Amino acid sequence: MEGSLLLSLSDGLVIEQICRQEKQIIISVSSTAALARCPLCAAASESIHSHYL
Repeated sequence: MEGSLLLSLSDGLVIEQICRQEKQIIISVSSTAALARCPLCAAASESIHSHYL
């Protein structure tokens, strides 16, 4: 996607959408990995644990 020229993303992340509003830009990023490990306990998970806005 063209927006990847603006941001340096880690491997396994893709920009899904870029929305420009009057006072903000919202960039939706998702992981291409089937699962990820918790940075605290290293347990593998396939579910989404949180979203950030």
